Amino acid sequence: MSVTIRGGLLFDYSLKLNKMELKGKIVRIFPIESGESKSGKAWQKQNFVIEYQDGNYTRKALITGKSEPILFTIGQLKPGDTVNCNVTVEAREWNDRFFTDVTAWKISKVTNEVTF
Repeated sequence: MSVTIRGGLLFDYSLKLNKMELKGKIVRIFPIESGESKSGKAWQKQNFVIEYQDGNYTRKALITGKSEPILFTIGQLKPGDTVNCNVTVEAREWNDRFFTDVTAWKISKVTNEVTF
């Protein structure tokens, strides 16, 4: 198993999968967005921002939830909550420009965290 931890991100290459986990505090939760694709399929998504530690630096990440269970979980959260987010990072090209999406596929609220 090959595990690398850097800046709050966990990379597990044991199965040739890139598993990333961010642990941080919810800073902002945006309203749910919805629409219809070109093929007529309805979609929903909700963005939120978490703040996490990267060594000595505090970073922020915009994360998107798209599935019903994830949207439900986001609805139960509030700014200030600490969460673990398992995410997938993917880039897409549009008009010769690239955009990066960070999509949550699992979110769990951290409770009873003990600090020494």
